[in-house]
Amino acid sequence: MKTPNVIASLFPVVATTALALAQAPTLSAPTSPLGDLLPGPAPDVQTTPRVAAGGGGYLVVWTDARSHVGGTQSDLDVFALRLDDLGAPLDPAPIPVAVRPGWQRNPRVAWNGADWLVVFEDQLFNGSYYSTALSAARVSSAGVVLDPAGFRVRPAQWSDSVLWDLCANGSEWVVASSGTSGGEAALTGHRIGANGAVVNPAGTVLVPETYFLYFGVNLASSQGEVLLTYTGASTPVARRYGPTLAAIGAAFTPPGTNVGGGTLGYYVTWNGTTDLLGSPMTLDGTLAFPAGLAIESTFGITQVAKPAWDGSQWWIGWSNIVDGIVAARVATSGTLIDAGGVQVAAVGGSNPTGLSIAGGAAAGAQFAWTGQGQQYEVFGANATPAFVVGPVAALSTSAPSQLRPALCAGPDGWALAYESQNGETRRVLFRLLDPEGGGRTAEPIELGSGPGRGGAAVAWNGAVYAVAWNDGLRIVVQRFALDGTPVDAAPLLVMASDSGAAIAAVGRAFLIGTTVAETYPQFRDAVVRRFDGDSGAFLDPAPVVLGAGYAQQLRATSMVDRWLVVWQSNWSHNDPQATNIAAIVLPDGTVSTNTGVDFGGSPDAAGGNGSALIVWRLNSLANANNDVACCTIQPNGALGPKVVVSTAVGRQLSPRVAWDGTQWLLAWEDQRHQTSFFDAETDVYGARVSAAARCSTPRASRGASPRCRSRSRCSPRAARA
Repeated sequence: MKTPNVIASLFPVVATTALALAQAPTLSAPTSPLGDLLPGPAPDVQTTPRVAAGGGGYLVVWTDARSHVGGTQSDLDVFALRLDDLGAPLDPAPIPVAVRPGWQRNPRVAWNGADWLVVFEDQLFNGSYYSTALSAARVSSAGVVLDPAGFRVRPAQWSDSVLWDLCANGSEWVVASSGTSGGEAALTGHRIGANGAVVNPAGTVLVPETYFLYFGVNLASSQGEVLLTYTGASTPVARRYGPTLAAIGAAFTPPGTNVGGGTLGYYVTWNGTTDLLGSPMTLDGTLAFPAGLAIESTFGITQVAKPAWDGSQWWIGWSNIVDGIVAARVATSGTLIDAGGVQVAAVGGSNPTGLSIAGGAAAGAQFAWTGQGQQYEVFGANATPAFVVGPVAALSTSAPSQLRPALCAGPDGWALAYESQNGETRRVLFRLLDPEGGGRTAEPIELGSGPGRGGAAVAWNGAVYAVAWNDGLRIVVQRFALDGTPVDAAPLLVMASDSGAAIAAVGRAFLIGTTVAETYPQFRDAVVRRFDGDSGAFLDPAPVVLGAGYAQQLRATSMVDRWLVVWQSNWSHNDPQATNIAAIVLPDGTVSTNTGVDFGGSPDAAGGNGSALIVWRLNSLANANNDVACCTIQPNGALGPKVVVSTAVGRQLSPRVAWDGTQWLLAWEDQRHQTSFFDAETDVYGARVSAAARCSTPRASRGASPRCRSRSRCSPRAARA
């Protein structure tokens, strides 16, 4: 499965940042300290699950946003998981079916007797715009993705909206989809062979285009036929097709478009005046109960799943805002077996979505849906033929996403604080690393857990480490000895805040900073508070305000005998334009300097030999071209000349800086190799800056080697990370 943002692989920064220097340093291989790998619910949201029986079990597929956490490397992807006939996972982790830039979403899945076919909407870049294609990949019964790069089912269209469905018809699969032509729509069918080849690449017109659009596209198959149902001019329509998609008979009007197929024919459901109604239906559209049999009151029903056939009975399922996931069995004759339905899962007051049901693996049914309490994960439950429901299980699992690292050097290695996220839960973790970046213990120390936790920062004062972080809606701090033993039995409250923390040490005292909305959310202040590392006492009775406006992304560093605090101050809460602000705080807490540095954002700073270096992103994020700049600042607040560090195409973002004792080392996210505007492919580049604020810009592995042209501008290059 895709590794989700393992921040430990970024350590040590100097080793894995691709610094292109005139005399490039020797970089170690990326190191990932062991630990913090226990699977749990996947980060971000997982939606639109679909399930299909096959291979003696089931395959569940869904839209997955785990790769979106912490950035936009890949917006949405398609993942899958095999289950046995009782719904237990067969794979140790979900299978990545389609993971690439842009989004891959809304998958469907069907079994042809040998493999599953997963079809999904795929975002494509066409030079100046994007389009939506239908792509596919086969998955074997052993869980192997047979088409890793996927293949195109139908040509792309200039739209992000396409109506379509999938079914299997013997050894082949059929996809029916809407296409646009001159603003009008037709329904087109594509056949996919068992070898993954599209039999009719140009498609077969199933329903000619007309002056209105078609909705509610649904496919089902039975006895070698394919039944297409859709909504035409406000009424349901059904059409039959043979194995080659040749039309069979005339179109007819079913009571609804929600139709499932089985070996003996079809089952259709529709909404009556007050009840959910259903009936078995023959191939030619004859209903066993023309008026429908009542299954359940429509009150509170938010979705009805496509009916599923398990070989001997039908399964009808729906989601209800009160009862959660509910289902009922229907006999072959159409008789309702479970009057009023049986609860499959209570979902903690949430509104579950994307309910899908498959039947047949063991003459029972497998359910899949999104939503359990407040978790936007894919969950599943299995039911035996007698409707004995097994336990609800999270299916969209993942190792934690490890995000937003904070590092500091200690006397015998490094200290690392970061966020670890599973589902909606964030943990703040702290661990000590040896000089090579390996973990000193098997697992990190958990400092806090729950929604909103994060934004950690860490510093060393010569005697103890101090870690500050947001523990919900407040900044807290905790001290640790050199060996990682807690000095404080519990975190100490610093101040109220809904933002992350910054921390730096001068002598034995720490300065802790953050941004807060003091009185109104459209205004945010930059605030700090001093903390005695020896006694644990706060040296300021209350937080000190450094600046107002709309402050964010505050960072702190030390300048020998004083602190430097930098932050981004937007011109208003809804204006992307911002100014970088720098403030110097003396050991007694006095603010000696508060000055604007330059326009842009995402500042960082590192103290050096008497002075400090401030780095920032030029231009706002509303600008498609960002560079990284820097300048020195003296203890009296005097700013040196601005040096533009990166002049590559695209965006250079989130610069960070550190002092190694003789020079500053810069690193930033670099998107110069981005292939399209929605492909945020990010590399890590870097450069050295001397104490005189001159860049070292050496030969790169790509292209020619630019040189600094002056003390005020340079164009660094780096080997791609």
